[in-house]
Amino acid sequence: MLHSYLLIAWKVLLRRKFFAFVNVFGVALTLTLIMVVSAIADSYLFPNGPEKTSSNFLVAERITLTNEERSSTQAGSLRYQFIKDNILRLKTPEMMSLNNGRAMTAIYKGQDKYVHYVRRTDANYWELLDFEVLQGRTFTQKEFEQGEMIAVISRSTAERHYTNNAIGEYINVNSQRYKIIGVVEDVAQTEGVASSDIYLPYTTLASNNLSGDLPDRWQVILYHSDSRKLE
Repeated sequence: MLHSYLLIAWKVLLRRKFFAFVNVFGVALTLTLIMVVSAIADSYLFPNGPEKTSSNFLVAERITLTNEERSSTQAGSLRYQFIKDNILRLKTPEMMSLNNGRAMTAIYKGQDKYVHYVRRTDANYWELLDFEVLQGRTFTQKEFEQGEMIAVISRSTAERHYTNNAIGEYINVNSQRYKIIGVVEDVAQTEGVASSDIYLPYTTLASNNLSGDLPDRWQVILYHSDSRKLE
């Protein structure tokens, strides 16, 4: 009986081919969109990359100001000076990390132009997030404090620019030359705190850029081994 039903349905579809195509295409497109959205939502809500420890940290990246009457509100990105004067003085978090967000930059090799995401971080960043280090290492607290011109890059970035081992090679970012000391596994774009192509110590920025005039979106990761302390 099922065979008869399928045969009848097939003949009806062949009789009205355009109508059948529209229906089948619509159903396929709908299912594809549902699968894509579900995959993105699952990756965002339950990350399996470096942010898998997200239940133990909070991320501060915006500030909202309002007057006493709550009739006027202004919101914006965090600035370095505000973070230094206020957030970094908090006592509850066991550890904090600061990075200036993910920004796009162009890298030139001869006549070729490559666009990459760059994130400037501190040394604690590598302690709080669970990156998979494929080659070399990440930078230390001492190297961060001294503003060493070193970089950690993603696997895909290494494969794009270097035929062999990228460790010890150099990469130019915003007219500055950095020595590559580590390669980490690629991170999904949905992991907004961890994803990038190139990671640099933010102490390699010019000192006046840390005054708070940068347009970059600074992020502060507040970590505690007991997630209840962050509620």
